[in-house]
Amino acid sequence: MKRNALILPAGPVLVISPHLDDAVLSAGGFLWELRQRGHELIVLTVMAGIEGMRETDGGAKANRSGGLDSANTDPFRARRIEDIRALEVLDLGYRHVDRETALNRVRSDGTAFYPSGHHIQQGPAPDDPTRALVVEQLRAIDREFVHSSVLGPIGHGGHPDHEIVHAAVMEVFRDQCLYLWYDRPYSSNYRLRNPLARRVPMTDNAKVKKLEASNHYESQTVQLFVTGSPSHEILGGGFETFVKGNGFEVELERIVRRVELLSGSARYRLSPRHVLRRLRK
Repeated sequence: MKRNALILPAGPVLVISPHLDDAVLSAGGFLWELRQRGHELIVLTVMAGIEGMRETDGGAKANRSGGLDSANTDPFRARRIEDIRALEVLDLGYRHVDRETALNRVRSDGTAFYPSGHHIQQGPAPDDPTRALVVEQLRAIDREFVHSSVLGPIGHGGHPDHEIVHAAVMEVFRDQCLYLWYDRPYSSNYRLRNPLARRVPMTDNAKVKKLEASNHYESQTVQLFVTGSPSHEILGGGFETFVKGNGFEVELERIVRRVELLSGSARYRLSPRHVLRRLRK
């Protein structure tokens, strides 16, 4: 096998996505290619929201920034419709799980686990019980769906939902044929390369299909990407990146990211602008 090739065994593929966009934005080209090779695929979205549920203040603010105002639409239904249309482009099956996204999860006393966007960049709250619930649900899914391989998130970016789903996927599926995608857009600006990661090039047809599918997530692309027309950001140079879901490769990925974080911090502290600012104090 070429180092950047990613060939899955014959048979159905189970795709585990934290949110109603992550699988397509991170690996949509590869998913479409798998379908063209004859694989059956089902995308299971773990935190698909609950139609008709009451938003938290933080959740409502995030939805409004994507153009989904609960005063005139059900944002959770609208996002599911976006996802269905995107997956239809790629000819993929789907299952939406009734589970709140991080910004809309509350404790028994009504306080939010993650009150604002700032809080969803710091990983799971210590008292958030969602991981155990997701593990239980994925074990049931593992028994329900016949599959020969599994795809899921590596959990980049610090978002609690991504980290929770990654941890649950590793717990339930790590002894199966498991590959983990780099979460886009969080991984888009990484400089350091994991030597064992597979950068899988997209064909021209896969690029077209990924863009077409991604454009259905109108409420999300406006929030996630810098430009209003984010084709180059979605395609990421024409590659999608994966690591094998075994303990060694996943731990190596974590080490690489820690080194990158430290080197980035060092570059900032030594930058002329930062040094000059310190000297002026």
